[in-house]
Amino acid sequence: MGARQSYLYIYLNSKDKEYDESGCKVKPKKTVVNGSIDFEVVTYTIEYKGDSSYYDIYIYDSKETVYNGYYIFGYCSPRTHQVANKVEVYYSVLAPDKPLVISFVTNSQKYNCIYDDLKYARWNWASYITEHTFNDDLVTKLKKQYRKLNLNKTIEFDDGSKETKDVTSYKQKIDDESYRIIYTPKGRESVLNSNCLFSSDNKFADDNIPSEVKSGCKDIPSNEKKNKIDPYSLTSVKGRFFDGIIVYFAKDNGQPIDNKDNSDKHMALYLEFIDLRNKDICLKRKDKDGCWWAEESEDYTDNTSLGPKLKQLKAEVNKNDKSTIILDVKVSYTGVIVKNGESKQAYMKYTHEFTTDKDHNFMFGRKTITIGSATDSYGKSKNVEVYYLKASGKEDEQPFLIVLITNGQEKEKNKKAYYFNNTDKFDDWKIFNNEKPEELKKKLDEKLNKIENQLNCVKDLRLVRLMAHQILISEEPKPPDIKEATTPKRPDLETPGPTTQPPNWWLIIGCSVGGFLLLVALVVGYCIYWYNTTIKLLT
Repeated sequence: MGARQSYLYIYLNSKDKEYDESGCKVKPKKTVVNGSIDFEVVTYTIEYKGDSSYYDIYIYDSKETVYNGYYIFGYCSPRTHQVANKVEVYYSVLAPDKPLVISFVTNSQKYNCIYDDLKYARWNWASYITEHTFNDDLVTKLKKQYRKLNLNKTIEFDDGSKETKDVTSYKQKIDDESYRIIYTPKGRESVLNSNCLFSSDNKFADDNIPSEVKSGCKDIPSNEKKNKIDPYSLTSVKGRFFDGIIVYFAKDNGQPIDNKDNSDKHMALYLEFIDLRNKDICLKRKDKDGCWWAEESEDYTDNTSLGPKLKQLKAEVNKNDKSTIILDVKVSYTGVIVKNGESKQAYMKYTHEFTTDKDHNFMFGRKTITIGSATDSYGKSKNVEVYYLKASGKEDEQPFLIVLITNGQEKEKNKKAYYFNNTDKFDDWKIFNNEKPEELKKKLDEKLNKIENQLNCVKDLRLVRLMAHQILISEEPKPPDIKEATTPKRPDLETPGPTTQPPNWWLIIGCSVGGFLLLVALVVGYCIYWYNTTIKLLT
């Protein structure tokens, strides 16, 4: 504020266009606060001309001029090490025109100051700026300041009979092809019904100008797929209280974004439920029918990076024309009729019926899952049977058998069956392979009958799971091959044939000589005997 000082103005309403001021160049840029999508910061980078310590920084809540604005604070007579090269202004995304914190950034230091404190002080020497600074975590302080600004008001999000009341909304442009609608509480007991999430019947005069949401929003027609979300996807948010709710839209091809149009003329792609006390919940659209919304967040730093992400998301949504099977829902849901089929003592069957044959996405616990190997192709099917085990009348938390059935006559229907591996991991599931339709049907009937007959009296669900798994993986013994019966017959007798071996002459000669010698020996022996007994007696 000295006589030699020059004035350099920071205009809070100039957030995206650089300007010249007192011979210096000021370049504003808006980004999301690092580590939190709930807040954004506008950084004014200053390029000084000449000695930077000769400039006092004055902050106004106007745009491009001091005459139509309100003076906020003066950062005066800085020494060389106190010169602010940047001024950062922090806002909540729910109130983009209400500053919460202003920071003066030097080459060596960053001075974070509460906006209301600066506004009350009006001005101070740069050397005394520490009188207004805080050392707490920045995001924590921003949350506290916004709750204070908004008087701690919240919106109750209802998916039932409560009517929408005391809620304001405004439209904020992201780029030429996308925008967002921001819902904030107006009263102490604000309620936003889910039927007003995409169709609030609001007419917006201009960006960032609030408009009250009227109660009695019309339900979206059942044949309208552009903006739908199944109540299943809202399980984690219904009945809870939020600081604000943001819905992101992308325009249809060839349709300009008109503030006077209702929001439901364009496609909703992404939801942010802002909870400054706990944790934000984000829902990302995954299919054309609006049945598949996954709890996933979209990472972005500013509108420049967010716009292309929404464009890409829209292309993926339009491309994904699959039916979504929600395994843990046992009543009808968006686009699907669920019927209770076989109710046995040991298991329960639910049939999910679709209007057309399509490929499928599987969901469980509000998350996308893969049944079996990621390389498996489920194929198109119109009906899907989901089986749950039971014990003592209580159903298991996860299914144990899933059967996909194509359209056609009963005898012509093809089936593809997956069964659990007695774990809680769906990618561990196995498929019944190499089965003809009639063979697979017979096998499934046999195994289900075994499960019912053998497990209907088992009271422990864990034991039921174990035994059911053994039945599913066991192979039936194959019957032995039956050969054609034959009459026994006596074997034919064998008769020896004539020999062709020549006579053994040496054997014949040897036998003849031996016989002759034996005869001679007998004759000689007899003669000696006769001589001794006869001749000697006579003489």
